[in-house]
Order: sequence, then C-alpha cells, then structure tokens
Amino acid sequence: MIKPKIFYRDFDNLLKKIRLKKSGENFLCSILKEVQNNFGEMLHMGSLRLYQERGDRFALVRTFDSQNGKPPVTSVSLEDDAVRKVLKHGSYIYDEEKA
Repeated sequence: MIKPKIFYRDFDNLLKKIRLKKSGENFLCSILKEVQNNFGEMLHMGSLRLYQERGDRFALVRTFDSQNGKPPVTSVSLEDDAVRKVLKHGSYIYDEEKA
C-alpha cells in the first residue's frame, strides 16, 4: 500500500532535482532512471522505455525496467494505436497484460 506522506515527500524531492538540473547531457535518462528506481515498485511500473523518432518509426533508445522477462519492442510505427493515443492525449500508459 502506498503511504501518501512518503510518496509525496519522495515525489517532491524528485521535482527539486529536476528544477536544479533543468537540462544537460542525459537529463531525461537520469530522471527516468530515478522514477523507475524510486517509484517503479510502488506504482507497479514494470518498465519505462525511451523511444526516438526515426523516419516513420520510433526506435528504442533505452529501457529502465525491472526485467519483467519480456524483451522490449525495439521499433514502433507512427501508425501504431499507442502512438496515436500519445499524439492525441499527450501521454499513454500501456498495459502489457492486455497485449
């Protein structure tokens, strides 16, 4: 069970780190790694993945995961349903259990 006081304290600490760093080499990767390490188990996140747009596809750049046993998808078409949802809503939480 998530303890709200601890969660929000840890989340506030992460936001402070983001404000202090702001940018730089590997900025996004360091934030994603921190999110996975500090909140992954608590929020039941199996994997965070970073993709980069390359032509008509998104290619896997890096994974931040708990090694759930499944190999990550290395390339995703711009026409993929999940990609369309990200473009429409700004984000998308993919539930691998339903795949």
